[in-house]
Amino acid sequence: ARPAPLPLCRPPRLAHVSTPRPPRGRTRQPECITSIFWYLRKLTGSMSTTPIRDTCEFLEERFGEAINAREQGVLPYLATYGGLGPPDLCWIRKAQLDGAGNDDERAKPQGCYHFVLGLDVSSEACIAAYFGSLVAQLESPGVFRELLARFVSGARGLRWRVQGGIYCCYDAFSRSDVRCELTVPGGSLCYVVNRCGQRLDHVSEDVWRGVWVCSVIRSIRAHPSALINISCLRRFDPLPTPAIEAIFLASARAVYLAGNTLFLSSKNSVLLDEDEVDALGATISRYFILEQRNTVAVGFFSQLLNSVPFAIINIAAPLLAMGNTAGAVGLLSAALRSDEICTTSGSPLTAAVGALLATALAESGELPASCGAAKEAAAAAGIEGDVPCTALAWMTLADVYSLSGMGKQNFGVHGWMPMPFNSTLLKENAPFHSHI
Repeated sequence: ARPAPLPLCRPPRLAHVSTPRPPRGRTRQPECITSIFWYLRKLTGSMSTTPIRDTCEFLEERFGEAINAREQGVLPYLATYGGLGPPDLCWIRKAQLDGAGNDDERAKPQGCYHFVLGLDVSSEACIAAYFGSLVAQLESPGVFRELLARFVSGARGLRWRVQGGIYCCYDAFSRSDVRCELTVPGGSLCYVVNRCGQRLDHVSEDVWRGVWVCSVIRSIRAHPSALINISCLRRFDPLPTPAIEAIFLASARAVYLAGNTLFLSSKNSVLLDEDEVDALGATISRYFILEQRNTVAVGFFSQLLNSVPFAIINIAAPLLAMGNTAGAVGLLSAALRSDEICTTSGSPLTAAVGALLATALAESGELPASCGAAKEAAAAAGIEGDVPCTALAWMTLADVYSLSGMGKQNFGVHGWMPMPFNSTLLKENAPFHSHI
């Protein structure tokens, strides 16, 4: 008779034995082999999605968290305080493929996203073309890593495909988010999320014009020091050809005539100078000054002189950059003495014109006249701190006193300067205050 089987029990742990003895009929792998398999799983698992060539991406820990953060955090703040808005968000949905090349139903989709600056977003076709280029640049994992993934994880490899995505671009003029939702295969659907969080299926031509102008302005104003800590950011030349530049100037002129530029300027705006009432015009003027094409800026703003009061500032600045100080001084002096500019306290246009006139006179060596213009600018700005050009006017007066050797008056100006603008000098956006 066969002996009765022994009861199934755990063998005793000995002092010199680190792990229990494996059951009969199975062989225990050596610890080195187990470590190798653990490393291979970690190596293949680190490549959780197929990358896109020349594009660095964030991987979401929770699916859809990038879109939710934009809807719940960014858009409500911008709807309240205004500003140019964040860079464009390109969110991509990827699905893992099985051995047959079909979508693996067992695997969860992976959300990836990156940021974009300077892309042409003037139409739905431009955004769809960018998304198509991302799909075409989807890299294959390679034969070695594909075989390695199959060996470690079974039938599933490292192949992924793009199922769709959402491209988000903020329109600062209407304070809304324009989104283009794409599916592969399929088509595209564009809609608008307004400041109240409501979805509007129709995107008008004015909205497309405004969102493209905002995209160009964001790309031009992007300071290198402010973009160092922004990872996964793709930058494009917003105005690559003269033809596109001409179309942009025409769109900017239409935005000016529509009268929606006031939404850009706010006391609590992000990445905007507090002395800018016309952020759009200041950005265009600075762009052409840096490009050493001052005549283009002068010609563009001369067409808006009758309808946009602050166009005179953006005409005088390029004239000063060209060395035409006499022309700039004559233009600003005539504007300061005209009846259209209010010289009472709280006039931002008078403060801006007087401050720029004082700077031009100081550069030409006329310090007494410069001091008089700076005093008029500070008087027009007032001491309440509610005028956007208050900091510019008072700092210009302090600089003129310093150049004139009047240290006591310079110290007094810093004492009279409104406290809200004194505190802004210590903020993180201080590099954007060009007047300091």
